[in-house]
Amino acid sequence: MFHGSTFYFNRHEKLSATSPVAAPGTPKRPIRNNQYGFSLGGPIVHNKTFFFSTLEVQKLTAGNTTPTTAPSADWVASATQLLNQFGVAVNPTSRNLLALWPADSRTGSAIAQNFVSTDPNSYSSYNGIAKVDHQFNSVFNVSARYFGGGGDQVAQTGSPYLAYYQAVPSRMHNVSVVSTGVFTAHLVNQLVVGYNYFKQTFNSQDHSADPIAMGLNDLQRVQHHQLGEPWQHALELDEFRSAHEHTQRQQRAGHRFW
Repeated sequence: MFHGSTFYFNRHEKLSATSPVAAPGTPKRPIRNNQYGFSLGGPIVHNKTFFFSTLEVQKLTAGNTTPTTAPSADWVASATQLLNQFGVAVNPTSRNLLALWPADSRTGSAIAQNFVSTDPNSYSSYNGIAKVDHQFNSVFNVSARYFGGGGDQVAQTGSPYLAYYQAVPSRMHNVSVVSTGVFTAHLVNQLVVGYNYFKQTFNSQDHSADPIAMGLNDLQRVQHHQLGEPWQHALELDEFRSAHEHTQRQQRAGHRFW
């Protein structure tokens, strides 16, 4: 006889209360969480072979409302006017850096917090287990199990712009085989063979920016791994250097036997 279960969980901003700190008339921040899955198990061969499986899925979106100050056209015009008063030419590299800001963020006035980002965080997760047990006789059995998991997370970690959210795809696989033999009332042998794989990367959602084209790198020294969004390090306000290598993808991948 087969046995199983199923479940579903939902959260939606339409079913939640308005935040007590939100301004009157402000729409609710989107928060949508869907989780669902199942389990199923039963015999394959009567009194010999059995299986069990389960699956869990989650899809989540969480909205953000983040005020920030972006270099709008009004800010650029004001800064250019100030430079002209002192006879200082606009630095072409600084002008090129404006491309790092999303176009829709650069439409506000020349005031602080002239843009509000509503780019959401998003998460997805898929995890499943499959297991088979076989009883050869009253003293010897073998069990095999597989776990597979994966997901993608794109979340705000500093910048309010989706292009610079941290993107973290994850992939996991785990396989094990266990044999158990009972030789005597005092002697039992168990053999375990397993394999584990884990890979997770950390990067910006969009890392297509080219610092070379923007004029940030010395063309004689630039390396391929320096491509991507720029990072500047300020030391006592008098030293700037390109150090994009500090923002490069950190990757962890493991293969292990035990």
